[in-house]
Amino acid sequence: MTLGGEGGFRSGQLKRYNGGALNSPTDGSWRIGYAAASPVPSCRLGGPSRFDAQTPNTAGLVISGASVSGGTLGSNIIVSSILNVLIADAFSTGGLRTLLEIRDLDDPTAQDDPMISVATYNGIDLDGDPLDDFSGMEEFEIDPASVGPGGEPLALFEMGSITAGLLLTDPATLNIGIGLPLQGVVLEGIVAPNASSFTSAPIAGAVPALLFDQIPAPFPFSGTLTDVLSLFGITPDVDLDGDMIDDAYSIEIVLDAVSCVILPLVLAPMFVRGDVNDDAMINLVDAIVILDELFSGGVPAECEDAVDINDDGQKNLADPIVLLNYLFTGGPAPSSPFPTCGSDSTVSSLICDMTLSCP
Repeated sequence: MTLGGEGGFRSGQLKRYNGGALNSPTDGSWRIGYAAASPVPSCRLGGPSRFDAQTPNTAGLVISGASVSGGTLGSNIIVSSILNVLIADAFSTGGLRTLLEIRDLDDPTAQDDPMISVATYNGIDLDGDPLDDFSGMEEFEIDPASVGPGGEPLALFEMGSITAGLLLTDPATLNIGIGLPLQGVVLEGIVAPNASSFTSAPIAGAVPALLFDQIPAPFPFSGTLTDVLSLFGITPDVDLDGDMIDDAYSIEIVLDAVSCVILPLVLAPMFVRGDVNDDAMINLVDAIVILDELFSGGVPAECEDAVDINDDGQKNLADPIVLLNYLFTGGPAPSSPFPTCGSDSTVSSLICDMTLSCP
């Protein structure tokens, strides 16, 4: 599914905080509750937690469930029940999970902190068993597709805070892990003590009508999910593309998350093959440095992959020969990454530490 539109609401709508629940300021029509702190330790990036008051800390969560709570899709109890069953089935089958990393925590209990941010990643379950993904201690790797070239998250909720357990951030895009990207979302909700769990406030968005045309109707209905909605008098009420024709269904959804262990993403080092002395240039000096290391006991290059000009996984005489031929006789260029910074796409025993000429 694809969700669009503005979502979330600001803290002015949350007037009372009583006994671990948020109540509507007018009629108490919605409530977000959570249990007391569980013995499950909060997740810290990279494994066991260690709080250092001088170093901002992190806590990790994995989105474990979602339920339709409002919008036109939540206006009929039968329709919302059908959708919630489909969503629950999608969560139970595993696949990519959505990880929330609360950053810059100065409060180890994650209950009061005036300045935090929340990074989101796609998570890959290490043991491949979806049944224990929400145990509170499951380990996830960060999917490389959900980070930028330097490892920064592609989605980051900034200018956030936690006050008496209430988390509130600026808007960003959130993918809840079952193909539902929510755009322009203000992330808001209750963080349990020690970040053992999180429950969001209702998040508003819109589901394109075309999506439901592709989803078969569940038993005992026939046709598509669109046919089921029509049966209950539910029609699109949001104009996503601005053509004055409603083409999406409004929705409000509540998210649940539990603590997890987020293993740090180890990025492949960036280098330019042939830039042996790491001066951001490819020239005769690089060939001389290779020859000096091979035959005169010279200092080895910090990035061995940069020396492996032909990318055969070895450092030998063939490497300076290939480089000299490229520089002076029009021979083949060094193997990728060249001539710009990149990572090695082949596996070898050669080691490459961080280079100064590549970010």
